[in-house]
Amino acid sequence: MQQILNSRDRNQAFLKFSLFFIITIVLVVVAVYFNFNLPVKENKFLTNELANHRAQDEKEAGFIEKMDKVVAMLSSMEKSADSAKMFTTSVTNGISEMRDRKDNSNMFYNKMNDAFIRKFTTLNDKLVSYYTEAENRNKINALRTSLRELIDKLPEQQQAAAKQAYADQIEYLPAQ
Repeated sequence: MQQILNSRDRNQAFLKFSLFFIITIVLVVVAVYFNFNLPVKENKFLTNELANHRAQDEKEAGFIEKMDKVVAMLSSMEKSADSAKMFTTSVTNGISEMRDRKDNSNMFYNKMNDAFIRKFTTLNDKLVSYYTEAENRNKINALRTSLRELIDKLPEQQQAAAKQAYADQIEYLPAQ
């Protein structure tokens, strides 16, 4: 058999070619792997994020629904003072339901919901105190009227003394 003169150079060239071919193939295979594998992982991550956002939106929708009911109750309480006590308990229950529906996972929504709950609680307390004061004023006026009627039924001599005592005491009572 004949001896090839440049067999050593040819063998080196073949090994270099093989080495670079394998490196190139590995790079292509790794690139294809990451090209198909990373989107799957990113898709799973984004699907989980979407599910979290949808769940959070559902909680917020429930909170907003309760908030709308409380707003409607507060508005109707302003219109009808007669049933203020009934509305007060309804509003208090609505506010506690809002606290239950509050989303604690997101700090932004949590702070916003807390602010709404505080404002509704304050408004409810102010309306209750207003109607309580109005109710007390009505009771005072009714007592004044009945006191005047009783004074008018007294004999003449006692009427003058009772009217003077009434006039002295009336300055301590709130105005009509």
